[in-house]
Amino acid sequence: MRNPTLIRIVVAVTALALIVSVAIYVWPGRGPASTPAFSETDVLAVVNGEAVTKGQVYEYMWSQVGPQSVEELITRRLVQQEAGRRGVSVSEDQVDARVAELAEQYGGRETLELLLNSSGMSLEVLRENLRLNLLIEALLAPEIDISEEDLRAYYDENPQQFVEPEQVQARHILVEDRETAEDLIRQLEEGADFADLAREHSTDTVSAENGGDLGWFTRGRMVEPFEEAAFGAEPGAVVGPVETQFGFHVIEVLDKKAERTIPFEEAREQIRETLFQQEIQARVGSWLQSLRDQADIETRY
Repeated sequence: MRNPTLIRIVVAVTALALIVSVAIYVWPGRGPASTPAFSETDVLAVVNGEAVTKGQVYEYMWSQVGPQSVEELITRRLVQQEAGRRGVSVSEDQVDARVAELAEQYGGRETLELLLNSSGMSLEVLRENLRLNLLIEALLAPEIDISEEDLRAYYDENPQQFVEPEQVQARHILVEDRETAEDLIRQLEEGADFADLAREHSTDTVSAENGGDLGWFTRGRMVEPFEEAAFGAEPGAVVGPVETQFGFHVIEVLDKKAERTIPFEEAREQIRETLFQQEIQARVGSWLQSLRDQADIETRY
């Protein structure tokens, strides 16, 4: 665990599927497809004298995911063709921005890539899915009209979503034993620079690169002893050693924010994006079906 103060993130393939905001539409109603013949006979394994060939592997893979993969590629091609017809494109900067949003949501770029790797998805595959989503959003956007009344109604009907909880900004130095932590506190009392000590001594290598800075966090993000120490101290205070299952922490509280209700004007664009995504989800299935109905598609499997 590279950032030991973060409570563990549960990795699940089903959860990772939600990273992509617009699901690839799977066309219902198709009967079983015949398996194409593969003549490849390269032996990939031998089990008690019986060969497993490349052809057998291909046939097995086709029977499991082949027809669905073809249908997904047809969907992608239809979206790309419609985008070309209407002169709609997605820039690399737009894809980069969407990846950055996801990285922030999942606790950083490194954590996002770890989650992707754990699910068998590469960053490049994620980028292509996001690129498709952005194309779909751009193509459907002209059909979506979100009024000022819609924004205000959502704000008034969902007050719990606009409560910003108490937050703390802190940095820390994580070491393996209490004696080292106490020695670091003495050095800080004598005028040593916290960031320099963090870079030199902290075993939390991710935050150490930033001088131990953990940024802003709310309750529930950190392990309990760390959280209680950080939220219980005033800005400017150095507390510790704080023992957790990861070791001993020296914590400096940099700033604090009290709980507040986010005003409507500040939440306006967040609400607009939420309503926009809801509209996309509601429309995408029938829209993709209409593209398919109008297309000349010949399948050969």
